[in-house]
Amino acid sequence: MKTTRTSLFLMANLGPEVARVLSAKEKNKADLLGSAVDRARNIIAELKKLPDTKNNTEIDILDDVVNDLGKKNSIYEISSEEFTSYFLPFAMRLTRV
Repeated sequence: MKTTRTSLFLMANLGPEVARVLSAKEKNKADLLGSAVDRARNIIAELKKLPDTKNNTEIDILDDVVNDLGKKNSIYEISSEEFTSYFLPFAMRLTRV
């Protein structure tokens, strides 16, 4: 059985991937960081194709933030707690469906 990849599903799965990005960055693991950023960007690319998130500015901002996280010297200062509080509602709604 294939899971339908709705925007809610993708956002709920983007959260843990961003957590992996942050963890790899904290541990200074370039290989893990690169692969986590790639996976997160693939999720974002899928989001950009869906009708309800296709031209969504918030998705564009997330893309920019994820790209920035993958850089050695990030310009954005966003804590893991802030990311958790952002993504948690998506995961909570998905588990209620």
